[in-house]
Amino acid sequence: MTIYYPDISGFQGTISLKGALAVAAKVTEGTGFVSPAFNAQKTEAARQGTFLVAYHFLLAGNAAAQAAHAHAHAGTVPLMVDFEPEPGAGSFPSLSDCTEFIDACYWAVSRLLDAGLIRRGWQTIAWSGGKWDPRAVLRQELTQVFGAADVNLLVSSAADFGQFPRPAVPKPPPPAVITDGILVSKTMGWTGHKMKTADHGHTWTPVNP
Repeated sequence: MTIYYPDISGFQGTISLKGALAVAAKVTEGTGFVSPAFNAQKTEAARQGTFLVAYHFLLAGNAAAQAAHAHAHAGTVPLMVDFEPEPGAGSFPSLSDCTEFIDACYWAVSRLLDAGLIRRGWQTIAWSGGKWDPRAVLRQELTQVFGAADVNLLVSSAADFGQFPRPAVPKPPPPAVITDGILVSKTMGWTGHKMKTADHGHTWTPVNP
């Protein structure tokens, strides 16, 4: 199912979000601007039960500092990056600016855990800057050769995996025992009975024990 939702900024001010399932609201831009409407929009989203995503408008250069600025004002709200040219400001962010911003967002897993939006986190070395959250269940580190292939190395511990609930798997019933044409089973409702074959094990007739 496709969900359509509004993208708003300080330009829209405090608008009603009634009926919106989600909303993306601008929180910051560059290293200094903070949307004056963000907190009110955040309050309105909570009032309407609308899922809120904050976004940072990325300018060219100093992307790591921009990530820190966005994080400081987005708090525990999930954060995305708006990556596009801004000719009026003379800003043409590059792909490396965007990846630098993402790389500086190693705290994304921490923020989601803090907000209670996830129970288990999986961090990758590419997006962590080597700064791991101790609560991360799995850590994807550098690739290594396994057999004849390059594979990602996933690091965990027995205690980490113990957090995953495993479904109960019923034990299979013990096999029936056939002796001299008599089948004896202690499962499948035959407990205490002896049965005799009439068709090579497909049709059974109860007999007295």
